[in-house]
Amino acid sequence: SLGDTLRHMGRLQESEELYRQAAGVFRAIGSAAVVYPEYNAALNLVAQGRVDEALPTIRSARDRFERLDNTAGLANAQLALAVCAAHGGRWSAWDDHFSDCLATRGRSTSTDEDLAWMAEVGGTRAREAGQGYRARQAFQLALEIWTALDRSNRVASVRAQLTALKEEDPRA
Repeated sequence: SLGDTLRHMGRLQESEELYRQAAGVFRAIGSAAVVYPEYNAALNLVAQGRVDEALPTIRSARDRFERLDNTAGLANAQLALAVCAAHGGRWSAWDDHFSDCLATRGRSTSTDEDLAWMAEVGGTRAREAGQGYRARQAFQLALEIWTALDRSNRVASVRAQLTALKEEDPRA
């Protein structure tokens, strides 16, 4: 969608507005698919550090994805919750949510660019907080997904992040 394209270009506020417009249309017609644009808008909020605004929607989407057995969506929501925990410095919660994400992803046949993007957001947040090991985990996940999607520009970017992380903290 155009919202996704704008998000991946870093134009988060424009993207958020499009997701909110789409959610309004889905609500107006009574579609259960409203969860997707609402969730995507919440991911943008997380990337902007507006975690408190995003959490209710992410939790609701996670529960819905779980009921629908949407493993790709569920893995993404679990990772988004890890990133939210990172914003609050709750690293044990990060570990739990990140572990849940990896376990759920292992049951999915989907390779999702939203998951890779959120992994980059999480890696950046962990790196900024001096959590090199966790940053490496997140960037490794992003690298794996971008490689599978054959997105060479994103692969190069994440590899650069991993190299810089290794230079900052050889233990990472």
